[in-house]
Amino acid sequence: MTEHGKVSWKKSTRSDAEGNCIEVGAAQGNAVLGVRDTKDSCGKVLWFSPAAWTIFIRACRSSGFHSTPPDFP
Repeated sequence: MTEHGKVSWKKSTRSDAEGNCIEVGAAQGNAVLGVRDTKDSCGKVLWFSPAAWTIFIRACRSSGFHSTPPDFP
């Protein structure tokens, strides 16, 4: 249980053998979505509203995020 009640966690299909991955879970009838580190299932969870999660996923799919950080001055 979490502060948002029971969560049904799903592990990414892109997880590697070392467990370098995240899990996503829905709570409160999909009213909130959580993200946690697969290797630290008792650790901190980032919580998103469905609207914020949708914006995040759209940004990821449109290359709004990159696998390597940009150069900073």
